[in-house]
Amino acid sequence: MRNSKATLLATATVLALSMSAPSLSLAEDKVYYKDGTTFELGDMKLKMNIRLQERFEYTDNDGGEDTNSFSVRTARLEFKGSTLDKKLDFAVSNDFTKAEGLRDAFLQWNLAEDLGVKMGQYKTPHGRQFMNSSTKLQFVDRSAVSNFFTFDRRQGAGFVGKHEMGGYQVAVFNGNSTGEGINSAGVDSDLQGFIQADASLIGTYDRSFEGDPVDTQEAALGIGVSAHYGQGAKTAEDLATDFDQYGVAGDIGFRSNGFSAQGEVFYDSFEPEGGDEQGNFGFYAQAGYFFVPKEWEVAGRFGMIDLDECSSSYCEQMEYTAQVAHYINGHNLKVQAGVTWISREFDDGLGEDTDTLKAQLQVAAYL
Repeated sequence: MRNSKATLLATATVLALSMSAPSLSLAEDKVYYKDGTTFELGDMKLKMNIRLQERFEYTDNDGGEDTNSFSVRTARLEFKGSTLDKKLDFAVSNDFTKAEGLRDAFLQWNLAEDLGVKMGQYKTPHGRQFMNSSTKLQFVDRSAVSNFFTFDRRQGAGFVGKHEMGGYQVAVFNGNSTGEGINSAGVDSDLQGFIQADASLIGTYDRSFEGDPVDTQEAALGIGVSAHYGQGAKTAEDLATDFDQYGVAGDIGFRSNGFSAQGEVFYDSFEPEGGDEQGNFGFYAQAGYFFVPKEWEVAGRFGMIDLDECSSSYCEQMEYTAQVAHYINGHNLKVQAGVTWISREFDDGLGEDTDTLKAQLQVAAYL
């Protein structure tokens, strides 16, 4: 894995240098910087970005060892673009801080201006916050609720479309059996399907970012829904258990004049063969306000996960987060400082309640 990362970095460096070298003979508008470095070479348009998130975190673990830690959360190199008169879109990205390395790797053939067929490895379309880039989040981290109920990138194919009020996706990916996931091919014939749609109800609600660092002058309200269904097999100690799994999610978001609010609700059902169905529920709500327009924001969030059957960690989990952030160049360059308290509760006699307190400082750049 280390060698593959080094190879990708070397390849990307050579590509960037080789493409920038002839730019001296190109017209000035063919190579430019706007939220990333863009090259326009004939019919090819290629955009390159570097994503860095540097962090310090103090964690007070109830009953465990406290930690102080500097870390590089994200160090990513991203390429995306289009060719063939914009009929073919593509993207490749790699994260040098993640064991799996490769993140996005897909091709999208655009059948029309508002409809494309996408194939490769990309985000499963379930959960608004998960679908947002980590650089466009309002808080240092996604909510624990979003992390619990959503899925990582998978390999699959589907349709990506737009309509007058928003967009939609319909896709099928490799399933959720043991041994499958990001950068993994299927291990059986089970698959997982997703459907997602969103719409602006008031104004034009841009779902690609959180908060309101652009100081929206006209009120905007948007909603979204998604659902998934799949089958798979969990394997442990040579014993395989087939299962069915489905889930639904809904979200709503609002922003106006520096104020923003959004929330999501999730329900997920897991039914093992020969066993009882387990239904889990969760939601989060967050809001923020720029007391200095486009520059300084205060924000808060509450989230809850309620498990049908208690796990080894908790029966119910609640999270409370407060944050202040300084936006130097919108979401492209910001400093975030926040405190999160996570409370995990058990039913009587099943375990001991625990609390975790985290204080975080992060500098995030998307260059």
